[in-house]
Amino acid sequence: MKIIPAIDLINNKCTRLQKGDFNKATTYDISPFEIAKEFEKHGAKYLHIIDLDGAKNEQNAQSNFIIEIAKKSNLKIQTGGGIKTKEKIKTYIDSGIDKVIIGSLAIKNPDLVKEWINYFGEDRIVLAFDIKFENEIPIVFTNAWEKGSISLYEAIENYSPASRILCTNIDNDGLLKGPDINLYRDILKKYKTLKLQASGGISSLNDIQNLKDIGIEEVIVGKALYENKIDYKELFKC
Repeated sequence: MKIIPAIDLINNKCTRLQKGDFNKATTYDISPFEIAKEFEKHGAKYLHIIDLDGAKNEQNAQSNFIIEIAKKSNLKIQTGGGIKTKEKIKTYIDSGIDKVIIGSLAIKNPDLVKEWINYFGEDRIVLAFDIKFENEIPIVFTNAWEKGSISLYEAIENYSPASRILCTNIDNDGLLKGPDINLYRDILKKYKTLKLQASGGISSLNDIQNLKDIGIEEVIVGKALYENKIDYKELFKC
């Protein structure tokens, strides 16, 4: 299984939100450079960085800071948050970023994002669909988790057979209450060739094993690491 530790950035600091709420943010007293080195030291090969400032307002994007993290580590980094142009994707990739994550724009302008997938390749673009359930239907939220739009399955179908998607149940995110196993099982049942990244709520090695058991091959782990719920040494052996 590919374990991808996470760094969420607000004002160049490691931050975790609860349920995507910017008013419920916890800032950690460790620099992003230090935590990236710590992850790498204990066996991480990948890193997930979300620019929360950029997600809320692209004028406040922390792109140069993220590129600096990439240059100071050997980790394969995927990053997202306010990425809205082909030029920005190219800048990231040319600067050593392995993958870029497209969220709101993947819903608002799928034709444009499909062009980017064709240009850069499926292995360079991750589509991020953050959902909440409404009347038992998973609805994708955009604009930094403030606005619901279409169903998750409609969003996936828009890109079929594009194969790399990150899905987070916002109501699980940052609560350390476990991932939405039923959601991921349902997605994998419907789309058997999908490369699916699971994220949100992971609190233990047992949660990771449960995801592995249903066929998840890539998992993002965030708050559990900052809160010392999971031992680094054990995590990267999974």
